[in-house]
Amino acid sequence: MKNLRRIEPMKIHLNNGLILPCLVWALAACQPGQDAGQADIQAGSAVEPGPQATVAIEDLAGRLGVAAGEISLISEKSVTWRDGSLGCPKKDMMYTQALVPGTLIVLAAGDKEYQYHSGQGRPPIYCAAPRPPAPANGVD
Repeated sequence: MKNLRRIEPMKIHLNNGLILPCLVWALAACQPGQDAGQADIQAGSAVEPGPQATVAIEDLAGRLGVAAGEISLISEKSVTWRDGSLGCPKKDMMYTQALVPGTLIVLAAGDKEYQYHSGQGRPPIYCAAPRPPAPANGVD
């Protein structure tokens, strides 16, 4: 116990002119954002469907045997899937257990809605029994 010496607290001298800009920068970095390449599209917007939504519309038109013009884009938004199933797990399949960034596309034909999910660089897939993405704030 003789060799123990007291450690003095370190004194930090801050330039008061730098505190506010650094604080603003740090807080701005904490704000949730969205992928610059993926804008959210909601129903009623005048924005054209993105490439993934266009693929989903064409697929659904083929499944239903209708013209693509009869399919409406309800929403297209960036989400985080809970695992590699992209919210569309199949029986007896194993998936990576990690959060996966992706897209949720909701289409309508007639009075029925259809979900397409994408992520991990894969094209959107039709999901007959969809599961919700992870909550945006990370808490269920």
